[in-house]
Amino acid sequence: MSSALSLKLLLASLGVLRADIPWVATFFNQSEGTALCALTKGSRSEADCDHMTVVYNPPKSTMAKLRHHFGERVVVRALAVAHDEHARAVMVHLESGTAAAISANDWPHSTIAHGAAPYSPVYSNCLWERAVAASNALVTRDSRGKPTSIAFPAAAQVWHGVLVEGKCSGGDTVYPATNATIELLNQADIPREFGATLCDNAEWQREEGRCIHGM
Repeated sequence: MSSALSLKLLLASLGVLRADIPWVATFFNQSEGTALCALTKGSRSEADCDHMTVVYNPPKSTMAKLRHHFGERVVVRALAVAHDEHARAVMVHLESGTAAAISANDWPHSTIAHGAAPYSPVYSNCLWERAVAASNALVTRDSRGKPTSIAFPAAAQVWHGVLVEGKCSGGDTVYPATNATIELLNQADIPREFGATLCDNAEWQREEGRCIHGM
């Protein structure tokens, strides 16, 4: 796990996510975010269904490279939704667009619903780590190690079970056991691909649904 992600998890465990720390994401406009949220029931807040994090607090050299791609459009595909008693997140895969938008997270996702610390939005990566481990799901990955599909034995579409007490990679928080569910999103009658824009948190204009970089 990267040092940036470890810092993000530490701040989350303390209930702190400083606004002055930069992060880069593929941001969904309001209509795309609403459609993403509609994949499953869950409360919507300003952050929920808003983005897929690419990197948190990147080095200046990395940020400089990423900034060349701000404003570029990408497409992500929704793979599955995981939820426990505290949070809900949809796993996504970058289908097309700049490689600069590849997430540093092991489990690229968009948060649909979350709770108070330590179950803030950054818990979503941990949720997926715990859920996949508990379910013994078969995860197929691309050449960069990012999930492209998830499956269960006997072609099951849903898994229900218990996430045992424990820590997640790179973190010290011990999460208590909780009930959880994974729902696959491979039905033909639901939208699965969503457009997004690469930007950083400071330059993304939520109301307008655009990145103001270079303007």
